[in-house]
Amino acid sequence: MELMRHFTAEMTLATYAQTVGDEKRDAGAKVAYLVLNNENSA
Repeated sequence: MELMRHFTAEMTLATYAQTVGDEKRDAGAKVAYLVLNNENSA
């Protein structure tokens, strides 16, 4: 909030927050799983 010079936290959230649906959340979890597992086997 301070770094972006927003007067309130609500302004920051309204500007940058977005709704993440279940499908996006599931896809993100799958990508993280694949990336983390690939790093551990390298």
